[in-house]
Amino acid sequence: MYGELYTCLLYHANRHDEENTVNSYTIYGKRGEWITTYRTIEEKTQISRSRLKTLLDNMEADGVISVRRMRYFTIITITGYDDWMKVPTAGSNPPPATPARQHLPEHRKENFRPIYQRFT
Repeated sequence: MYGELYTCLLYHANRHDEENTVNSYTIYGKRGEWITTYRTIEEKTQISRSRLKTLLDNMEADGVISVRRMRYFTIITITGYDDWMKVPTAGSNPPPATPARQHLPEHRKENFRPIYQRFT
C-alpha cells in the first residue's frame, strides 16, 4: 500500500506552481505539492482513513513527504519532487527518439525476402 499511495501522490502533485481549489478554498500550491483532503485520497486509493493516516505518518517519518494538516484540507509535499520529475531545460538536447542503428557484421544480418518467397 505504501508504494500505491506514493505513486498516487506523484501522479497528483502539481507539475508547476498553480492555484488549487479544495472545498471552495483557493490555495496557491507549489511544484511537488498536492493540496487535497483525506476523503479524496481515500476515494482514489481505496485505503481506509485510519490506514491512510498511518501510511502518511510513516512516509513523513521516512523523509519521503511532508504533511501539513489544515482544518479543511491537507498539503502534502513530496521531498525531492524535482529529482523525480525533471523539467527539460531550453538548452539541452532531447534524447533521440530511436536508438542509433548499429552496423552488424554480414553473418548477423537477416536476409529479407517477401513473405511469399520464404516458405517455397
